[in-house]
Amino acid sequence: MVKRQLEEACVLLQDAADDLESVLSGMPMPAGRADLNEAIGTIMETLRLVASAHARLEHPQIHGGALAD
Repeated sequence: MVKRQLEEACVLLQDAADDLESVLSGMPMPAGRADLNEAIGTIMETLRLVASAHARLEHPQIHGGALAD
């Protein structure tokens, strides 16, 4: 169930980034673009972290016979 929730979170984060990129491309004025770029970057970093957590659940590392992060 946790893996599925992480997958859904990734989809929602990607959708949010896509929506902000659409808004960014349609902005006639440069005001606010830096903030939107920062927001998109933050979402993408969060997406990377969630994907990493998901990958760890898919492929846990084993050290000395015990699971490790």
